[in-house]
Amino acid sequence: MKADIPIHVINHGWHVGLVLPAQSLNDLLPDLTQRFSQANYYELGWGDDGFYQSEENSASMAFSALFTSKGAVLHVASIEESPLAYFDRHVVATFCLDAQQLSQLAHFVADSFMLQDNELIMREPGRYGDSQFYQATGRYTLMHTCNRWTAEALDQAGMDLPYRFMLTAGSVIRAVRNKGQSCVLN
Repeated sequence: MKADIPIHVINHGWHVGLVLPAQSLNDLLPDLTQRFSQANYYELGWGDDGFYQSEENSASMAFSALFTSKGAVLHVASIEESPLAYFDRHVVATFCLDAQQLSQLAHFVADSFMLQDNELIMREPGRYGDSQFYQATGRYTLMHTCNRWTAEALDQAGMDLPYRFMLTAGSVIRAVRNKGQSCVLN
């Protein structure tokens, strides 16, 4: 298969976000189509329930996220334009997947959403643009961070990343640039 579907990893400083075509998740999670009818792409990030949704973070909240997290959320941002234009002030690592790899990535991401009666569980409004938090599976810990979740998602897509050791945004960006299959963007 030809690897010609661009995927982007966005460096937000402490954590990375994963951008993939909206259609790859819409088929698996129809609730997203209803919530984000204009999305061409989704940027997703996984993190601690309390810390990630809070507008004002503190050292005690960070400690709690690392050691006593009660759960996780996914942040989903709807993107209509080119992700490179939308995130033009961020460090972005871009690579390409083939259709099978994208399907594997989309299934990993879809399985990260917690469902109740076969529906996504909406939480707080998102951080920027048209975005929303959703209840996620898993629990944030010192060794299972937002960056590790992204690296694991990419590993599931066939990138062969040592995701268990990828805890910083920089480590994920470097690995994607070293391992990702380059592609020509129009």
